[in-house]
Amino acid sequence: MAEHQIRNWAGNVVFAPARAHRPTTVSELQKIVASASRVRALGSGHSFSRLVETSHDLVSLASLPSRCDLDTETGSAVVSGALRYGELAPRLHAVGRGLHNTGSLPHIAIVGACSTGTHGSGDCNSCLATAVTAFDCVVSTGDLVTVSRESHPASFDAMVVSLGLFGVITAVTLETQPTFDVAQTVWDDMDFEAAIDSLDAVLSAGSSVSLFTTFRKPVFDQVWVKQRVDESHPLSPDDFAHWNGARPAQAQRHPVPGHDGSTCTTQQGVSGPWHKRLPHFRLDFTPSAGDEL
Repeated sequence: MAEHQIRNWAGNVVFAPARAHRPTTVSELQKIVASASRVRALGSGHSFSRLVETSHDLVSLASLPSRCDLDTETGSAVVSGALRYGELAPRLHAVGRGLHNTGSLPHIAIVGACSTGTHGSGDCNSCLATAVTAFDCVVSTGDLVTVSRESHPASFDAMVVSLGLFGVITAVTLETQPTFDVAQTVWDDMDFEAAIDSLDAVLSAGSSVSLFTTFRKPVFDQVWVKQRVDESHPLSPDDFAHWNGARPAQAQRHPVPGHDGSTCTTQQGVSGPWHKRLPHFRLDFTPSAGDEL
């Protein structure tokens, strides 16, 4: 194929692989992997790192058939490699199921997020990869293999977050749970030193807690606290006021100060379904403000 220039969301990584592939079937993908001397898999392009940069073969799974199969008995869901969290979550919620955690951006590919260890927030919620119980993968020989917690108990966790080194993951099996509601509150200007001194308490205040600072003032400019309404937490968001004047935001906030908060999920303590609160951003808006870096 002709040379293609690849750019990540932030624009800080630009490269040109020798060949860029977009297979439409798993069989086609197997042939590509088997014939390539080196190959990297491209996710949704959110990473700021040079993880998928290559001068050899690059493969995108975006044109493989979309798959979302829910096992109503076990509650597990098998999803295709390029499916995004924002596409999966409403389908699960519609049948009364949820995920323990989502990416802060619903625009990111599930497999890419899990393979890179993307992220848990606070200390009450594990990273996205912990929901994976099995995956299908095309290895260097072109063979399609299935790996599970049961088949590889000692190495499975490492294989899930292998950064693409094990092979090209075409599908993952995810644990789900009954759907739940979350309330999200953003706090402004939490004293930096006070927050660091009480970091365990701050990070345990919700199922997900994110702290943002521009380092221009001695504060965390914003602290985003997401609490499941069906769980209690050792610290109420109301207690945040004890940290030197931290106050609840009176309007929608965007993580990058000065940008429109309407692109973000509903805040100010209004509860709603998990998939409309755990992400920071809404799927129907471009998540990047352009000023993150």
